[in-house]
Formats: sequence, structure tokens, C-alpha cells
Amino acid sequence: MFSWFRRKKQDPRQELMAALGDVEMPTFPALMGEILRELRDTHSAMSKVGELVAQDPTLTIKVIKTVNSVGFGLRRQVDSVKHAVTLLGRSRVESIVLPLAVGEALPSESVPGFEPARFWHAAARRALVAQQLSALLDPASRDVSYTASLLQDMAIPLLATHRSESYGPILERWHDGGGVLHEMEKAAFGWTHADVAGWLCADWGFPELLAAAITAHHGSDDPEVVSPPPVRLVALLGEEPDGELNIDPLVAMAHDEFGASPERVIEAVQRGVAGSSEVSRLFAA
Repeated sequence: MFSWFRRKKQDPRQELMAALGDVEMPTFPALMGEILRELRDTHSAMSKVGELVAQDPTLTIKVIKTVNSVGFGLRRQVDSVKHAVTLLGRSRVESIVLPLAVGEALPSESVPGFEPARFWHAAARRALVAQQLSALLDPASRDVSYTASLLQDMAIPLLATHRSESYGPILERWHDGGGVLHEMEKAAFGWTHADVAGWLCADWGFPELLAAAITAHHGSDDPEVVSPPPVRLVALLGEEPDGELNIDPLVAMAHDEFGASPERVIEAVQRGVAGSSEVSRLFAA
């Protein structure tokens, strides 16, 4: 359990069930879980990871497509899982496999306020923009910024599905420009989707650095729960279509809080947005 939960004497599973209700918690497919365990075992050979991924043809295709996507910026195309895992290493392979595992575990049916294709397009856009911003603001956070930005709203499909009567109207109001989502959640429920995502991270055994980045993507009063600048910046992006995307708050925050040139920030956003459709199709297929 994470140190901030221990300090606050919170039981993440109990908090999660209180938010979602009496539902069966989603779990990762068995093969995904085995792959993640091998990735986190530093004594395990990467060739074993490649062999496990290759057992699932669909996963194999998704991993190769992700590696070859615009966001990874490789000079040459990767044509095999063995090549991919050898080239990228444990951290970057986990940054690919973990979101795919989460995508498999989350609800995929449309309900009021939640449309999978729209949701995953926005998630992929945040991830790729964060990846570009990390080069500008915080290169060391590249992998965690990508993964945390892709998964920062992962609680929304669960909340929309299992609390449709109370949560769906809030999502619909947010989509219509009726307020700031995490502020509306806090007023209505006493928690936000970021809080619920943090409880999910604990339940699913996420690495603590990644869990903190996801939990604090809208900021935190706890100095131990910190999100990298790119993750906080892309949290300002909504689910509107690319042509209607309002990036002004992100550009202003990047300049005011992190001293980034507005021109370079805009260029980074544009590069990230350009590759988002390609990545989102891996999750909303």
C-alpha cells in the first residue's frame, strides 16, 4: 500500500468500493498480469517478456503498432516483439503494456457521458502531448508522463458505468462546458476521478511513482504525491474534438509556472495531437 494511504489511514479497496458501489472489480487478463510481473522482475530475461507477448497475436500487433507510432519517434520501423522489447527495455515496454492491460480491464460500452472512442482519443492526445512536453520541460519523466497522461482519467469509464444515474449527468454537463470536472465531482461526491484513479492504482499494484503522477494530475496538497509538469499540463485538455481544442490554459500555465516558451509549447502540442488518432485506435478498436 502507498505511504500516503498509510499516513491518512485509508484503505484503497474500501474507498474504491464506496465510490463504485457493490460491483465486481475489473482485473487484468491473466497473460497481461504475467507479462507485467516479468517486466518488474529484474532477474527475468527480456526474451521471456517477448515470448509472453507473442502468445497473444492481438497484443503483439498492438505493441508493435505502439512502438512504431509517431509518439515513439523511432528512426526505423520495428517488425517483431523480440526486436521491440530488446530495443526499448523494461521501463518503456511497461509504459506500453500497462495501458493496454488497463484498456482491456475497463468498460467499453457507451453509457451517458462516456463514449469510448471520444474518451480514448482524448487520453491518447494527452499522452502524446505530455511526451512532447517532457522533452521541453522534464526529459527524465518521459515514460511516466506518457503512461500517467494516458491513464489519468481511467476511473471515468468505471464511474460512468457503475454510477450512471448520478455520475452521467455530471459528465454530460462537463462535455457541454458547464464546469470543471474535478470541482463538480468534489462538490457532488466528496471525491474526484483522480482520487478514484489513485485507489485503482493501489488495487492494481501500479508502481508508486506512476500512481502518484496519476493521483496528483490536478495537483495535490501532499508533498509525497507529485505529478510531473507535463501530466499536470495535459490535465487541462478536455475531450473536445481536435479542431475545437482549447490549449490556451495549458500554454499559459506552461509559461507562468514552468517558464516555457509559448511558441515551443504550441509546437509540442501540435506534434502530440497529430499522432493521437493512431494511438487511440489501439484502445477503442
